[in-house]
Amino acid sequence: MSVVHAPLSFYTHGLILKPFKFSNDTAKLRWARATMLVYTLALAGVVYVWAKKLFGAWGGLTALAMYCFNSNIIAHSSLLTTDVIYAFFSLSLLYSYWRYTMQYRTRWLVASGISLGLALLSKYPAVLWFFLLPVIAGTLLITEARSGETDDKSLLRRVIGTVGAVAAIFLLAILVINIGYGFSGTFSRLGSNHYQSHSLAMLSENPLTSRIPIPLPYPFLIGYDVQKTISEVGHPTFLAGMRSTRGWWYYYLACFFLKMPAAFWPILIWACVGIFSPNKPASVSLNRGHHAAWCPRLRLFLPQSTTPPAWSAAQRAKNQRNAKVMLILSFAALTTASSFLSRSQAGFRYVLMTLPPLFILSGSVAQNVGNGLRRFALAALLCLYMASALMVHPHHIAYFSAFVGGPENGYKWLSDSNLDWGQDLERARDYVRKSNVPITVNPGIMPVSDRILINATTLQDTFVTYDIHGWLRGFKPIDYIGYSWLVFDITEETLKDRVLVPDALPENYYRGAFEYERDHLREASRLAASLLTESPALPEALYLGGLCEMGLGKLDEAEEIFGKIPMSHALYVEARNNMSFLAAVRGNSEASKTYRKQSMLEDTLRAYARRPALITDESPDASALTSAGWRLLNNIGVSEWSRGMPREAEKSIRSALAIQPNFVEAYANLAVVLEDQGRFDEALRALDEYEANMLLLRTTPYRDYRVYYQDTRVMMGDTLELFPKPDPQVLRLESHLARFPADVPAMNQFAVALMKQGRFGEAFETLRRGLADYPRSSALHTTLAVLYTEKRMFSQALSACEQAVRIDPGNASAAELLLSIQKKLAESVSS
Repeated sequence: MSVVHAPLSFYTHGLILKPFKFSNDTAKLRWARATMLVYTLALAGVVYVWAKKLFGAWGGLTALAMYCFNSNIIAHSSLLTTDVIYAFFSLSLLYSYWRYTMQYRTRWLVASGISLGLALLSKYPAVLWFFLLPVIAGTLLITEARSGETDDKSLLRRVIGTVGAVAAIFLLAILVINIGYGFSGTFSRLGSNHYQSHSLAMLSENPLTSRIPIPLPYPFLIGYDVQKTISEVGHPTFLAGMRSTRGWWYYYLACFFLKMPAAFWPILIWACVGIFSPNKPASVSLNRGHHAAWCPRLRLFLPQSTTPPAWSAAQRAKNQRNAKVMLILSFAALTTASSFLSRSQAGFRYVLMTLPPLFILSGSVAQNVGNGLRRFALAALLCLYMASALMVHPHHIAYFSAFVGGPENGYKWLSDSNLDWGQDLERARDYVRKSNVPITVNPGIMPVSDRILINATTLQDTFVTYDIHGWLRGFKPIDYIGYSWLVFDITEETLKDRVLVPDALPENYYRGAFEYERDHLREASRLAASLLTESPALPEALYLGGLCEMGLGKLDEAEEIFGKIPMSHALYVEARNNMSFLAAVRGNSEASKTYRKQSMLEDTLRAYARRPALITDESPDASALTSAGWRLLNNIGVSEWSRGMPREAEKSIRSALAIQPNFVEAYANLAVVLEDQGRFDEALRALDEYEANMLLLRTTPYRDYRVYYQDTRVMMGDTLELFPKPDPQVLRLESHLARFPADVPAMNQFAVALMKQGRFGEAFETLRRGLADYPRSSALHTTLAVLYTEKRMFSQALSACEQAVRIDPGNASAAELLLSIQKKLAESVSS
């Protein structure tokens, strides 16, 4: 269990997973998700009961219908997340406190405290209730005083009683939290722990607050600190073509508009008009006659009165007023806090807890609905509302309002958890398996033709800092897989139909990329040259031209073209990787190594939500740094490694670890530096330390939070951690070859492993060294042919493959590869 997320959801599904042994992970996930239905049904019960007490039985049914047929509720009720649980206990807190204000009974005070404690065990943002509940209590007192319902002495007693009640709720909630964490680290001093968030770090470093014992468990503080750090730094977010890690103040308002059904808004407006109408009666009792007016057949199944007989008219008015104040204030405060106090805007689910109060308030439309046109209008709106959920079933996660064209257009407006939780992955796999035509899945930065299947979040480049798939977004999908996967058919004809934007790529670039994809290198080269004549600095044309020149064996020209691609462009990393390979082919190992470092460093820096500055000054003396200097030393070490100073880099990184042994990112960097020096066993041990300690509670406060999506990593801090980390298999093979340099099969495996890592320059050097010592190795020649084929250097691949077949005519792999290369080379020449 990770402290990054509050533990109650883990405890809940653990009740199912621990006692029973499930046959596979799919069964485990299905049953774990089933536990969320308990909270969903309980939340439905609170919505109905509260709305019924306020607005009558039909008001309760109206609110319940809006809850049950809301696609956002249905979607997140089927997911193993914290959002529905938090929504349930937040509403339970409000309802319990409302019941307490009615009769001031202890049981409702206790229920409020337990609800708040469980809300805090559900989701860390529940700490907002420590501020919001006093505001609600104070607002109720002010409202009561202004209404003239009590004299000064009674008001003073009420104020004292309210303060005591809120304090009791908080104390009980703190007790519940401690029970939930087993009192682990409770009453530790604030200054005894390390925190990354600005707010907690400031308090822990302040002499006045650092010695204060905190009555909260240590894991809770660390988990809250992680979430607070994320809210301060931000989270990758997409909205209507814009990408950000800092968010927008109007993000959640936009989500409400985009994700709520169109019929919801007239119902809500109708309810607001009724609620804020100055002449509206405080309460209306719906008796059997009212029920019969709605539907005579239901008269026997509905209660005769919707309000307890003991309530007087004044008490009913007060209770209804208090409920409306609490519901409206909680919705407004929670939405405002999420919009302005947090930069982490990862999806509409972050404000899911604000929906139940709206549903309850919407139940007020059932009051005084009458028997005529208004009754018919409400029935029609509710039918439209429910139809919106039924029509999208079972794709509720990807639901979008009809105002923006429904779920078919959802990917244009929002991404990530707003439409994609991996729910359609199996459907996408089935689509690929059953397809009669080849399909490219999640293509990269280069345009490809024919059938394409891509994930909606990947298409919008939500989790990358550069525009990778801009070339594809102008085309219209031909099909949808559950609305979170899109199918495109890209041909010469559809090029003319794409939506053109001011920075749209030229048609000839697409055609050149298509020709390159088909291995028609000469035609692709011609189109690239034509593009460069028109736009000499167009990075896409430069990259395409470099690829073509490399494939045609013009290595110097290719390296020169790749070198013109600016660092600011998305293709820079791939260009530097190709330059590393070209330098290796030309025998310049140092240049190859330098280009690879440039590529790796830039790839690392691009993974940060806020690009950190690379330190270029001389390293300060480690002894002169304070205890907070370990991050600085680590970043200095990375800078030294990038400048070709591995020993100095190792010294700086080890100094960082000496100051703070729990600083795990340094181990990943140390592994890179040690591999660079050929100390492979030590690099493996450093990598093992990284993997073993990365998710431990004691190391959590010292590492930067990161978000992973598919193969993409987004770092949310400023601590440099080189990416990608060394591959353990590569390190083991390097270590083995250092001891047994004559092991040709291991040498071949090593080259293949390097190719899988995209380290083609090192793979080529390995094969060249091996063939220099063992020129009769058919396997090494075959692997070299594969490497050349990957780079579309078909003439060189043909030579290597022919050599492999001459050495070993029985090499079936080489013979099959030879036929493929001959065909590709013929197509390339004929084009």
